[in-house]
Amino acid sequence: TVRWTTYAQAQTSKPVKGMLTGPVTMLAWSFVRDDQPLGDTARQVALALRDEVNDLEAAGTSVIQVDEPALRETLPLRSADHADYLAWATESFRLSTSGVRPDTQIHTH
Repeated sequence: TVRWTTYAQAQTSKPVKGMLTGPVTMLAWSFVRDDQPLGDTARQVALALRDEVNDLEAAGTSVIQVDEPALRETLPLRSADHADYLAWATESFRLSTSGVRPDTQIHTH
């Protein structure tokens, strides 16, 4: 991601937005281990993404988008399970973007 974003930025004077797939979407569209809770795996993925987000920021990217199209897709059918799911899903998103400076913009879609 960093290499392509810095290449794109070198081609223009306008800001280039770095884009990554979020932890929930990565899990939703992957074959996920089943020996631990999904929330734990999401936090592990979020930590890896945080490194990439920090690398983008260090390379001069001031706008970073973390896409989570599967957030709703993986929402449990039973409303009683929504709160637990949304707790770990939002925590993993926040964790993946938690290392940036206050002036770096974080977007989602």
